[in-house]
Amino acid sequence: EVGMKTWSFLAVQVFVVATAGRDPEMDLSERVKRQLIWTYNSAIGMFLAFAVPVDIPDRDVLFSWNIEANYNLPTNLSIYDLTPPEPERSFSGLNRSSTYALIERRLDNLGMNGRQCLLRLICEIARMPLR
Repeated sequence: EVGMKTWSFLAVQVFVVATAGRDPEMDLSERVKRQLIWTYNSAIGMFLAFAVPVDIPDRDVLFSWNIEANYNLPTNLSIYDLTPPEPERSFSGLNRSSTYALIERRLDNLGMNGRQCLLRLICEIARMPLR
């Protein structure tokens, strides 16, 4: 019986230690997104070189092309706009009736009876099985 009380006490202690200091309202999905900034004047560079040996007797000569790019790293988050870009076009005005009207006008411009052709197309598609 003493062993069981000891194990129960130990289990309670482990639970208390494991949950101590944990805020139940702090959810991982509510964390602030982390950003990385560097010290003042930090930069990163990339270097690409392509070398071809030149055939000259008794000489070690290489003909090379070099491309180098250097970029300054962010030192302050306020200089960057972190808001997501807005879409340039919105399809809020696009609905079924305006789409049908557009198709009808296109068919009329091609010399067909757009309304009749579109109604026939809708009926034929409606008759097709959904398999």
